[in-house]
Amino acid sequence: VGAGGSYTFAMTGAFDTYMFLYSGAFNPAAPLINAITGNDDFGSTLNSSFSTNLATGTNYFAVATGFSNGDRGAY
Repeated sequence: VGAGGSYTFAMTGAFDTYMFLYSGAFNPAAPLINAITGNDDFGSTLNSSFSTNLATGTNYFAVATGFSNGDRGAY
């Protein structure tokens, strides 16, 4: 990020969305390692949102996914 501080991430989809934020690296084979935060069902099953503090000089990875294996579609 260009400036440290509080950032909000939000996603709306045509399916049951789930969103995660990772610090440093993301490994889909070990999805809980390096996880900072995640959210499912912010206001409805179609929305995900969270706010968190980010620091400069750190790589972050936002991952958009679905709650269940069959969840997919536009977001």
